[in-house]
Amino acid sequence: MGNNANNASDSKEWYRLDNAAKIFPAVTNKTRTSVYRITIKLSEAVKIKELQEALEQTLIQLPYFRSELKKGFFWYWLEPSTSNPRVQLDQGTPCRAFSLERRNHLLMRILAKKNLISAEFMHVLTDGSGGMIFLLSLLNNYAKKCKWSVDFEKPFPDLSNIPPEDLYEDSYKKHFHRNIPGPVKISKAYHLPFKHLKPPQFSVIYAELSAKQVVDKAKKHQVSLTEYLGAIYLFTIQTIYFNHFDKTSKHKRSILRVEIPINLRNLFPSSTLRNFALFVMPEIDARLGEYTFEEIIRVVHHYMQLETDKKQIQRIISRNVGSEKNPIIRGIPLAIKIPILKLVYQSSGPKLYSGVLTNMGKVVLPKDYSPYIKGFRVTAPPSDPRLKVNSGLISYGEKMVISFGNQSTSKDFEQEFIRYLNSEGLSVKILNH
Repeated sequence: MGNNANNASDSKEWYRLDNAAKIFPAVTNKTRTSVYRITIKLSEAVKIKELQEALEQTLIQLPYFRSELKKGFFWYWLEPSTSNPRVQLDQGTPCRAFSLERRNHLLMRILAKKNLISAEFMHVLTDGSGGMIFLLSLLNNYAKKCKWSVDFEKPFPDLSNIPPEDLYEDSYKKHFHRNIPGPVKISKAYHLPFKHLKPPQFSVIYAELSAKQVVDKAKKHQVSLTEYLGAIYLFTIQTIYFNHFDKTSKHKRSILRVEIPINLRNLFPSSTLRNFALFVMPEIDARLGEYTFEEIIRVVHHYMQLETDKKQIQRIISRNVGSEKNPIIRGIPLAIKIPILKLVYQSSGPKLYSGVLTNMGKVVLPKDYSPYIKGFRVTAPPSDPRLKVNSGLISYGEKMVISFGNQSTSKDFEQEFIRYLNSEGLSVKILNH
């Protein structure tokens, strides 16, 4: 690879896909797009000309995001594109698939609608943390173009002291260690019994809550915000499980499990803008009977505490990167690797969990931005057809927004989730798009 990742788009830089990205080109389709969205809600209508200029400036500052996917004999890779992307009108289905076959086709897009700016990224390119850095950099450049009354003397976000090689490193490989035992294998999980919509149909509901109220509820239960909402997620799945118990086969899977992504930058030193996340999957077994919410929240809390231990995470990194480094696997042509990756995904991907809850955390902006920004939203990628619903949450200021991305004909999951929030005394407002 080249050495200067801060060059403009004519750089000769290229990147092997990081460990998390390798699976996506093989399993992505119109339904399972691997595309997520982060949205900023402004206090005024978006100025398209200024946003376009800001996008061009941001791609000069962060040229890695002007990358396209290339297909070789043994592997995929990313290399600079000559594409000059335009701000798009936000209409139709969110999180649509990117074309992986077209030349000069980027893996990110910027969309605008009324007072909303949305950035969509394919997970081949980056995870939620990297996508947020790009979007905040875009926001800063947009603020300059619009002449907002904010302090531009202090870089925001400030990446000036981070070496280019750190910004674009494969942090999985950096923190890989040999001869570490892999994680324990787990059983297949229950899936929501709803009818799947014809692809690529995908609906999203955004629910707004008081961030303080939710945090206070979590503290009352002596757990983290993620643990609290993860427990509500599992409790919701359990409710649906027992409501449908008599209508389904006696061979139904009984393990109810939620996949919760964790940002590894909080455990390992890394400033990468590429993927650097893994998952923990707290579970309950419905064969043991119906759990109270208090029982579920204890299960989730202790599971999260154990499985987010740095040594446990190291086991997963060791397994994932170790298989990638296997010389036999590396020597298999890509035409053969793709069907193998699909089989691996089918056997050890969504079969193992019942749903996904992604917490993007709290967005913190300089105070002088507050008059211009009303809120943030995150939309998780459309789920695998077996899962039906994925959820994401993000907080800014006094508000938290939870999204429910649904590919089924039922809204039972969202209704049960919101019903439980209301039962906890939490006020929920459904947002208009």
